Amino acid sequence: MLDIPFPLETVPVDQAEDALKELIAERQGVTPVLLGDRDVFSTEWAEYVDVFESPERILAEARALDAERWFANRKTRRETRKVELGAPRPLVRLARLPVDVLLLPLRLLSWASRPKPARHATASEPKLVTTLKAQMAELEAAGESTEAELKE
Repeated sequence: MLDIPFPLETVPVDQAEDALKELIAERQGVTPVLLGDRDVFSTEWAEYVDVFESPERILAEARALDAERWFANRKTRRETRKVELGAPRPLVRLARLPVDVLLLPLRLLSWASRPKPARHATASEPKLVTTLKAQMAELEAAGESTEAELKE
């Protein structure tokens, strides 16, 4: 197990905030941190820390870091966005509406003249009819449909 590379101070739980203030006042240049129970922290330290790097070396590297250059190298460079020119889709549909209205009779005729698949009677049809009638009765009872909708 690696030793914890900084001193641990035990403070009473009910006075932890006051103890932190005292430690800050007593030790200039040191920032105390509450880590929780000593035994639990020591166990977690042993489980998760394999190699300990010197805090002095880490701080020296941090001080030597050119933050402006670091951020400049990490700015996201977005590709040029491709934009399709043309009318928005709702406007295109609106412009096609007169043509669609004119072509409606032709489309209905072609639909009506298409051969229909043969209809085979199944054993479930009576059950389907019964189910539909029950649903219609529910709609009538609820009063949520108009008379025309119920006839349909």
